[in-house]
Amino acid sequence: MSGYVNATGIVKGLQLQSTASSGTPPLTVRSTTKVVNLNADLLDGAHASASNSSSTIVLRDSSGNINANGVYGKTLGTTNTSAVYLKSNNATRIYLSNTG
Repeated sequence: MSGYVNATGIVKGLQLQSTASSGTPPLTVRSTTKVVNLNADLLDGAHASASNSSSTIVLRDSSGNINANGVYGKTLGTTNTSAVYLKSNNATRIYLSNTG
């Protein structure tokens, strides 16, 4: 079979197999509804179970902030011209200027 298969009801089968070339999405959907029991182990190459590794998936809140118990590393900063604010209890405790 080649070409399109159009259906107005439910299409059932044991396996969906795509032979789409690299760079072509193998599946597209219109709905934004969450699919229960959909196993999506990788998000942009990072595995969700790698919570203590450099590949951790970080979630932001509705304001775009990241909440964490601790941030550790050799460098803390930005890759643009933004200043850095360190806050505790929603109050700025340390401010690092972007003007030097």
